[in-house]
This record gives sequence, C-alpha cells and structure tokens, in this order.
Amino acid sequence: MCDLRPVIQADEKLKKMLVFLKIILILNLISAILRIFVNPSDMFYDLFCTLFLFLAYNTCYFIYAAIYIIFSLINAVYLFITCGTVIEMIIQDTLGDFKKKVPIFLGISLYLFIFYIFAIIMTFPAYKEMKAQMMESFGGASSILRTNSNSNRQSNADIERPPQQNQSNFVPFSGSGVAVGSGR
Repeated sequence: MCDLRPVIQADEKLKKMLVFLKIILILNLISAILRIFVNPSDMFYDLFCTLFLFLAYNTCYFIYAAIYIIFSLINAVYLFITCGTVIEMIIQDTLGDFKKKVPIFLGISLYLFIFYIFAIIMTFPAYKEMKAQMMESFGGASSILRTNSNSNRQSNADIERPPQQNQSNFVPFSGSGVAVGSGR
C-alpha cells in the first residue's frame, strides 16, 4: 500500500494553503465529472490531475504539487486550443451535427479553462512553501553550503604540482610572461 503520511510538519502558513488545495481538489473532482458531458475520454486528464493534487495535499511533498501544476498547464493549453477550434468552426459555420452541443461544450470548456488557470495560480504558492519547508527541515541551504566548501577544499588540493622529470624537455608556461591586453 502507499504511505500517505506527510513528509514534513506543516506550519500555520502551509496549513492555510492546504485548505485552498483541498477546495481545489474538490472542484477538480467535480470538473472531472463535468467532462462526461463534453468528452468522456478527457475525464482521465482531470482524474490524473486530481490524483497528484490529492498526493500533494496528503503528503505535503512539493514534487506532487509541481506535477499537478505541469499537468494543469497542459490541460489549460489543450482546452484553449479546443475552445479556439470550436469558435473558429462557429465563425466558419462548419459545425454540422455538432451545432446542438456547442453551448454546453463551450460553457464547460471555458469553465474548465478558467478553473485550471485559477488552480495553477493558487497551487504555485503552496508548492513554493512546501519546497521551502522541506529544504529547511532537511537543512537544504546549509548542506549546499557544506557541499560547496568541500568542493573548494578539493580544488585547493589540486593546486599545480611541481613537474615530474620527463625526457621530452617540455617546459610548461615557458612564455615571456606578458599579460594579455597590457599593450606591449
């Protein structure tokens, strides 16, 4: 079974954001049900997004929120293109049998498009806060500084060593020692 325990302990600021994520999660599930009236096969896109938002809400893991944002953006672009295509078909009067379903289709599609844009805008601050708290709880910034200092020590150990005796009479850096751009 999956373990859905929180990865970090959420502070008060993140708890408020999690309330918004829960509301978006419920609205996303309702949106998936609305897709039955438009195109039932597109419902899986919404359910997939809902799954990642559910995981982000329960585990407070920022990667799930990032994946939700990416899939929501893909859905928003898809809906924008679909709505544009239908509007173009209305202008050119090439709807045919689809003319009866156009108001329902456009209404639901435009609602979903606006919802996904809103969901991205509301989820991104929660993603940033989850990531910040994760890095803080695991010592992210201090471990990065420690890693940099370790690499500096290693680079200092690789300072130029005296040349070994070789038979080719090659002398490194045997130029005249004029600085580049000195005008000489």
